[in-house]
Amino acid sequence: MDISEISILAIRAGCLIVDSMMDRLDAVTRFVYWDPVGSGRLFLREQTTIFRLAAGEDDTPAGVVSILGARLSERAAADLGALRLRGAEDRPILAITRVEGSDKQVRGLIASKTTTNVEVEGLVECAQPARVLVPISLASIDVAFAWFDKQLQAPREAMSPRVTTETRIPVTSTGESIVETIETIAPKGLFAIRSHDGRRAQPRTVVFYTNANNGHHGPNREWVELGREVALNGGQALRWDRRGAGESGVPIRNEPVFMYSDPGIADAVDAARYARGLSSNLAFVGVCSGAWYAAQAGRVIVADLVVLVSSIMWSWRVKKALRAQTMPSDVDPVDWELTRRARLRHAVQRMLPYSIWRQLGVRGVAQVPEVLVAPLSRQGSAVEIVLCPSDTKLFDDNHGERGLGRLASTRQPPHMTALPTGDHAAYHQTVLTAIRQTTLDWVSKDGIAPEPLRVNSMSAR
Repeated sequence: MDISEISILAIRAGCLIVDSMMDRLDAVTRFVYWDPVGSGRLFLREQTTIFRLAAGEDDTPAGVVSILGARLSERAAADLGALRLRGAEDRPILAITRVEGSDKQVRGLIASKTTTNVEVEGLVECAQPARVLVPISLASIDVAFAWFDKQLQAPREAMSPRVTTETRIPVTSTGESIVETIETIAPKGLFAIRSHDGRRAQPRTVVFYTNANNGHHGPNREWVELGREVALNGGQALRWDRRGAGESGVPIRNEPVFMYSDPGIADAVDAARYARGLSSNLAFVGVCSGAWYAAQAGRVIVADLVVLVSSIMWSWRVKKALRAQTMPSDVDPVDWELTRRARLRHAVQRMLPYSIWRQLGVRGVAQVPEVLVAPLSRQGSAVEIVLCPSDTKLFDDNHGERGLGRLASTRQPPHMTALPTGDHAAYHQTVLTAIRQTTLDWVSKDGIAPEPLRVNSMSAR
């Protein structure tokens, strides 16, 4: 069937990329620019500044530019920085812009006779999130939908697209490639992508667990890039979405998001069970609430390695306050350890015997690292804990070192690494490097526990 109408919707820097290719997009009849940015240089300056504020000065390898959501090569950053918004004089454009105002190039686009402009609130918060969840501007979606509906007056025809669920992807400059397969995890139909070398059965599988409302890409696309490295090194990686996050489940407007939940645990276990059907050796890797889900899965489906990154939830039980729906306006996950009630608890714990403090952890009243780690170590799972400075302080305040010391005689004693720098959300290269080192060491050692993590200027305990 011939397609007579092609439309493009681009967001932020995507507007610059689409705009730069306008002369080659003759078949496209209309465009929507959602929160466009006037120049690549302005976009990069904004994003690198936000990165420094959110993650701190990054220990970036030579030739890499870090922003929230991606890592760019210097060449890619230079190419993006050279782009400027131009618009089109021969095709209609809908510009969805900020009520707070726009830069010079965007104002020029708006002034074009072929451009329709609609100002919408909430775009700044969406582009520069300061909290756990990104507040998506649903009003922008409504505006774009209504505009497309008005523009597309031709009769509509149903079509059946051919869907490809497997492809081979080149991942190195020398042409090495891996296979990625879109898969479905039963019984809830969870969306997953598996990176491998083409064989279904593999000796070693790494399962990634995401936090908050993040999808299978992981922090700064780390699960994508690390998963492909795992495949290149002889293993396979499974990245997937919980229901309510990413591609799993039926999307609904104002969908509730729960940071820690029983359905989330069920999904985590289903992903682990699916991986067990693929491999005899498993590693579970997660950040923040993803680390907690990795531990929950590892308690049911025994893994050889469980990597807990930026973990601040050390209880198996979910407190009532954490079972509530998480909203974009809610506080960051570390904030609930800094409340007045938490400060009072910290003051009391200094006077309590450790045995009583541990029992409070068992009941879910306090966050006691030994409580979460003990079942994993006793069943023989190697537990590697990786913490940034702020999370290390919480770990120490909750007698984490003492608890791990009590587990030194278990089948697989846990190990904790305190990073000298880094951020809780794991955007910082110091945190990502630690994750990569631990994961790839395990993959290369035929599924046995990796050596304790060692990083320069790192306090390893």
